[in-house]
Amino acid sequence: MIASVRGEVTVRRADHVVVECGGVGYRLAVSANTLRAVPAAGEETLLHTHLVLRDDGMHLYGFSSEEERELFPKVRKVMSRARLLELGEALQDAKQTAPTRPHPYSPDQPPGNALVGGAVAVVDRARNTGKQAVRRVRSEIPML
Repeated sequence: MIASVRGEVTVRRADHVVVECGGVGYRLAVSANTLRAVPAAGEETLLHTHLVLRDDGMHLYGFSSEEERELFPKVRKVMSRARLLELGEALQDAKQTAPTRPHPYSPDQPPGNALVGGAVAVVDRARNTGKQAVRRVRSEIPML
């Protein structure tokens, strides 16, 4: 397993970065949280990594902290990649709508509390991602 990659950032995109290490450019898929910690192209960085081998190839994921990297396999174990993408889209949608619109199940709550108060209901809007999946993530990963 590749535990970490240290080197010069050569490419920095919304969903991945390329870090050149020893003359080899490693493409690492990154979260928005990790991307905020990655410096601009031309600067050096250290990313903790997780390598996933699948039928369609090898996929290297980069993380700004060891804690985030350790959490990743636990989340993958509970949810499929498609569900993670749907969950991310639902939460992104919720962030955009929560400040301006009250939660449909709690219209008396202030808009700022809509996202926190109705998180399970918001996640339930994602296709194939129900309350059971959210409960399973919470039970298997107690820190969430």
